Amino acid sequence: MSQSFPFRMHHHVRDARRSTGTDERFTSEVRPGKKDYLRMPHIVLTPSSLADLTIEKALAARSSERYMDPAKPLPFEDLASLLVHGAAARDNMSRPYPSGGALYPVEIYVLVKNVTGLEAGAYHFDPHGKALDQLWAVEDSQKLYANTMEWANDAPAAVLFTGMWGRNHAKYKDFGYLLGMLETGHAAQNILLLAAAHGISACPLAGFDDEAASTVFDLDQSVEQPIYTIALGYI
Repeated sequence: MSQSFPFRMHHHVRDARRSTGTDERFTSEVRPGKKDYLRMPHIVLTPSSLADLTIEKALAARSSERYMDPAKPLPFEDLASLLVHGAAARDNMSRPYPSGGALYPVEIYVLVKNVTGLEAGAYHFDPHGKALDQLWAVEDSQKLYANTMEWANDAPAAVLFTGMWGRNHAKYKDFGYLLGMLETGHAAQNILLLAAAHGISACPLAGFDDEAASTVFDLDQSVEQPIYTIALGYI
């Protein structure tokens, strides 16, 4: 019986992981990076206070909600809370989610449709400055999702996670891809639980259009690929 692609991919990254334990890749000088948009407006995020909700209640409240009302705006302070508390760098440069080798290959973007105090358009999250880089306006015809998920195109906001594999490839080679995928899941869960704590509807979606996402956020797919999205709003 022929092996499926997931089976072959698993064995490929497994072998890559085993090969990294005995060579110089674990001692090479590798530093985490981040994207900078120095010429773009820099909007400092002022998060709302965390809701008085235990982690147990946040876990119980978390669910994937669809068909969000585009007319109900997402408060800027609540969006800021999701990003700052869920993904921003701490004083020691660590973040509230694990990353292989603390190299942080994952970038975060936001497509804004209806957020109070923010112009509609594309934004990039600066985890060190705890800010949004305002990138550019986005035409209504530019959509992240295919027809089967048309409702998500109207969500007040959508978060996009991308992978810049060059940051961890020098140390982990092909295994860095799997580590980046795991990192994305950790960061996404932070945002999903914070959304539940703030009463925000959230739906994680992997079925987006890669080419559309790359166009909206001007990604060079030779160095950065879209991985995952979360639609945010209210039902």
